[in-house]
Amino acid sequence: MNDSSTGGILTNSTPALNDVDLDTVFQTLFSAITGLNSDYVRPRFTPEPQTPPDFGATWCAVGVTNIRDADYPAQTFIDGVGMIVERHEYLDVLCSFYGLRAQQAMRTASDSILIYQNNEDMLTNYGIIFSHYDQPIKAPQLQQNRWVNRIDRTFTFRRQIVSTYNILSILDATGTISDGTLSISFDAAKHH
Repeated sequence: MNDSSTGGILTNSTPALNDVDLDTVFQTLFSAITGLNSDYVRPRFTPEPQTPPDFGATWCAVGVTNIRDADYPAQTFIDGVGMIVERHEYLDVLCSFYGLRAQQAMRTASDSILIYQNNEDMLTNYGIIFSHYDQPIKAPQLQQNRWVNRIDRTFTFRRQIVSTYNILSILDATGTISDGTLSISFDAAKHH
């Protein structure tokens, strides 16, 4: 890991949870709040197409579909830690509920997410909290020449991301500053 003493590009030493790991967090949440077995709450995007559960089974596909950053993240220097960049972002999580009880599963998720206690784990462990949801959209889908009941709803979450860059403090400095005609000597040491 590099720091400001090495020169060159500094990288974030505390990267946020993203990509598949972030989608997995939302799968776990929606499995819990809908009461659906984790085998029936699936990632929206997979490298290989998945075989859907049995026809009529109630299940859900979950995935982050949109990320919106708030403008102008805060930058703060913290002695002994480095430069902290704090940003807020909104994550749109599209949930597609399928099956004979798709609407019931969507309603259960929509009501359950409003309960603060159901958000505590996400907030404590990932800095993510529910913000709001859009209107549900009924969108039946043709699968294997049969129409499957499907309802989509986008749930929006907010999270704070804290990135840390290892910029070291100046502990002491001595030297002379000169413009050719005037010279100023200094001897500064940081005292704890």
